[in-house]
Amino acid sequence: MKKKAAAVLALVTLAAAVVFVPRAPSAGSLLANGGMEGGTTQDTLYWTLDGGPYSTQFNEINGPEGWVSWWREGFLCSGTDDWRTGRPEVKVISTVPDPERVHSGEQAAQFFTFWHCHSGGLLQQVAVVPGHYYTFSIYAHSWFANCDLKPHYHLPLDYDCDTENPILWAQDRLSVGIDPTGGIDPLGPNVIWGERQEIYGVYGEPLIMGRVQAPSETLTVFVRSEASHPLKHADSYFDDAALLDVTYQVFLPVIRSNR
Repeated sequence: MKKKAAAVLALVTLAAAVVFVPRAPSAGSLLANGGMEGGTTQDTLYWTLDGGPYSTQFNEINGPEGWVSWWREGFLCSGTDDWRTGRPEVKVISTVPDPERVHSGEQAAQFFTFWHCHSGGLLQQVAVVPGHYYTFSIYAHSWFANCDLKPHYHLPLDYDCDTENPILWAQDRLSVGIDPTGGIDPLGPNVIWGERQEIYGVYGEPLIMGRVQAPSETLTVFVRSEASHPLKHADSYFDDAALLDVTYQVFLPVIRSNR
């Protein structure tokens, strides 16, 4: 089968295996649509207790163009043995009505569940130079609550609508990872994950993963949200992602393994 043009991310299913044609870097940026300012796509990859990866289009999943929405569905929540992870909703949001959810520009990506915990996020395969070193970063934050307000989002640093009884027992851990071999399984043995962080309510410092050497012509970046409990609202926001070639910036630490 011939590959499509390098500038197009294509999803191909062959003998129940999902294969991606990596998107080539655009001028001035190694990631396609790193600022989330483009259109939308329904490309998905997900895993269930029956296996995976599967790829299905869902009406409630319209992620940022150039990215693939991924998740693990039916697995135990990270914070409780009584509930299991659900299918998320994914969309591209604007600065209206909540400008704090967009880090820069006019758009960001939102990944969220309703009365479900979740484990998932976005991934993108990128054409790179074998032997070069790369670092990946993205701005992200979470917001969660068990009730609604009008307008929907209250002061960003409140844990919940009921400020007298904040839900301090819940977490949404955010992290980024790189598979230097270009794999698409976020739990694959070659994925190098950064530290899980809790960034609540507003954007802070970016999540960063690097310095990772690419052994081949394809590299995959992942961003992950892990909501610990099945709250009414469990939202994560992603914006301003960057994959940089840092081969000649030797002052950066070299990441060699997950350990």
